[in-house]
Amino acid sequence: MTDYGVAKEVVGKALEVGINFFDTAMVYGPGKSEDYLGRALKEAGAKRGRNSSKH
Repeated sequence: MTDYGVAKEVVGKALEVGINFFDTAMVYGPGKSEDYLGRALKEAGAKRGRNSSKH
């Protein structure tokens, strides 16, 4: 499982290059992927993004 610091770097780089769609699922970690993504987007000051989550 990826730690938050690495996830934040990856999301930040994705935003820099124009990626605005993120796919998450409970199988990636019990709620961690959504938590990490939301925190990283908020800290990066992202105004818009799309998230697809499967349960």
